[in-house]
Amino acid sequence: MYKHFKNQGYNPNLNSHQIYFIQRWGELLENTHIHYRKLLKPSLRSVLKEALRVIDHFKDQVLYEHNIFEILEEVIETLNNNIVLKKIYPNDFNLIESRIKNFLSNKQTFMELKSELDKYKHLNLPYTLMTTLYNKLENEDIPKLYANYLKDELNKPTLSFETVDGLIELVISELIYEGHNKQYLFNWGNGVFIIDSEPNFLKRVERISELGKKNRRPFDCFITLKLPEGYDSLFNHKEGNITFHKDPETLRVEFIEEYSLEEPYHKQLYEFFQTDKHISRIKLESTDEVAAINSAREELISTTKLFTLENKHKQYYPGNLSEAIVYDFQGNQINMDPYIETYQQGLQISNNEKYIKINLSSKMNNKYQGLDQLLQWCRVIQDSPRETGLVAMWSLLEYLFVTDSFNKRKNVLDYAIPYICHFYLKSLAWRTRDILKNNNSENLTLMEEVKNILGEKAIDNLKKEVKLPYFIEFLATNKQKALDIYSDKVIEQRYIGLINRYLSLRGKKLWFEKYLETLKEQVHSDFLRAYRMRNILAHQASMDEEFLDEIYDVIAFYLKLIIDDLLYTITLQPNNSVHDLVKVKRESYEDYLEELKNLDKVEDVNFKKLITTKSLLV
Repeated sequence: MYKHFKNQGYNPNLNSHQIYFIQRWGELLENTHIHYRKLLKPSLRSVLKEALRVIDHFKDQVLYEHNIFEILEEVIETLNNNIVLKKIYPNDFNLIESRIKNFLSNKQTFMELKSELDKYKHLNLPYTLMTTLYNKLENEDIPKLYANYLKDELNKPTLSFETVDGLIELVISELIYEGHNKQYLFNWGNGVFIIDSEPNFLKRVERISELGKKNRRPFDCFITLKLPEGYDSLFNHKEGNITFHKDPETLRVEFIEEYSLEEPYHKQLYEFFQTDKHISRIKLESTDEVAAINSAREELISTTKLFTLENKHKQYYPGNLSEAIVYDFQGNQINMDPYIETYQQGLQISNNEKYIKINLSSKMNNKYQGLDQLLQWCRVIQDSPRETGLVAMWSLLEYLFVTDSFNKRKNVLDYAIPYICHFYLKSLAWRTRDILKNNNSENLTLMEEVKNILGEKAIDNLKKEVKLPYFIEFLATNKQKALDIYSDKVIEQRYIGLINRYLSLRGKKLWFEKYLETLKEQVHSDFLRAYRMRNILAHQASMDEEFLDEIYDVIAFYLKLIIDDLLYTITLQPNNSVHDLVKVKRESYEDYLEELKNLDKVEDVNFKKLITTKSLLV
C-alpha cells in the first residue's frame, strides 16, 4: 500500500471509490502480502492460450482428456468473470460459452469415442472458437479498452469496493500479460495516480492505455558474471542476443561511443565496468525497463545452467547476477540500479532450526515418523530450478496425501485444500489488524472501545493490540463503531466491512461458509493447473515461462502453509506419523465448517475456533 498517500496533497474531491482504486492498485502489487494466495488470477488471454496448449498436448498424447474438460471449465469461468471484455464483445463471449458448454455436456460421448481422430474432430470447434477469440484480443489494444471502461465506471457517483476489486484485478492481470513487471506497475501507479500533477483523476486513469504491447521498445542490458574456465570461445561469439565480454574497460568505451552517452553517466559507468568479472550483454525488446532487466537475467540464468553439464564444471556458480545496468534506446536513458527480482526458490519454512533438531532426535528414538522423508523432499525442491522444482512440489504433495494409488490426484485435492481454506480467515484477520494498527491514534481509540465492550481480557498491552479472536468479534458485532473510528480511512473501512460481512449471518449460517466454497474452487483450479504443468514438464522438460511464473509462486505458498502447519503439529504430537496428522487435519476442517452452520445469533459464534490454525506463518 502507498504509505505516503495522505502527504501528497492529492485532490480532496475524489470519491471514496476513486481513492480506494488508487490505494488498492498499490496494495495488490506490494511484496509484503500475508494473504493465502496470490490475489491476481490469470488474464483471459492467458487462460485461452493455456487451453489451446492443453488441446495441442492432448493431441500429442502428453495430457489425458480430463485435462481438456477442466481447462474448458476454467475458460467458461474466466469468460463470466471478465465483466469488461464481456460488455465489449458480448456476441463473441456468448458464442464461445454456449459451444463449450455444449461440448462439456457431451463429455461422456466424447470419452466413449474409439478413434483418436474422431476425438480430434470433436475438439475442432472449441479449438477454433478459442483461437479466433484469442487472436482477436491479441490484435486489440486491450489496455486502451480497459482504460475507457474504467473511466466510465470510476466517474459514477458511487461504486462498491467489491466492484473496484474485480476491475483492478482484471486490469493488472492484463497488464502483466502484456509483459509488464509487477514492480514497474507498482512504481507506475505511484507516479501516475499519486505524484502526477494532472488535476483530473480520470485523465490519469486514461494513461493506462499507454501500457500496451505496442509500446514495446528495445533495451540493452549489461550483467556481471564469472564464466567458467575453458570457455574462451564464448568471448568471440557475436551471434544472437547474448554476448560475453572478458574486457570490461573496452566494452565501456564501446558502449559510450555507440550511443554517444553524455558526460554525467561516465563516472557511474566507470565504476560499474571497473570489475574483475566478465560481463554479459543482452539485447531484447520489452514493455518496461524492470521487465527488460529481469527477462535478461532469466535468459542468462537459463544459458549458464548448460555450463554445468560437463563434470569439470559441476561446482560452477556464475554469481547472483544482480549487478546490472539497463539502457533504454528510446529514451536514451540508463538505469544504473535496476530492480532485480530474485525468485525465492523452494519453501522457506518458518522455523528451520527447530525442525532440524527434531529430525535429528527422530533418528535416535523413531519418533516423528515420516518427517525425515518430508524434509528430504523439501531439500529436493530447494535445490531444483523452478521447472524441476514444480515437478518436485507435486511429488511432495503425493508423498503427503496419496492414500489410494488408483486416484492420486483426487487424494491430493481432498487432503491439501483444507489447509488453505482453514488458514484464510486468520490470514485476513491478521492483515486487517496490521492495517488498522498503522494508524496509531485510531488504534488506541479502537483498543479502548474493545476494552469497554469485551473487557480487559481482549487487549494485549505488551503489543498494544487487540487479541485476534476479540478483534474479529468486535468487528463482527460493532461494525459502525469501528467505521466511525476510521471515518477518513478508505482501505481500513474496506477491511472492516470485509470481516463484518464474512461473520454476518445469512439465515442460520455465517456468510463466510459461502465464501469458502468460492475459495475452494479457486484453490482446486490452482492445483489442477499445477498438475497439468507438472505433466507437461515431465514429458517435455520445458514450457512457456508465463505459465510457470503464474503457478510456481502460488503452489510454493500453498506448500509452505501446509508444511508449516504439519511441522508445527508434529512437534506437539511426536508419536503420530505425518500421515496420521494429515488425515486428522481433514477431519478437523469438517468440524471447522460445522462451526459456520446452525447459528441463532452472532453471539453464538466461537470466534477463537474460527481462526485456529497451527501454522506459524501468522
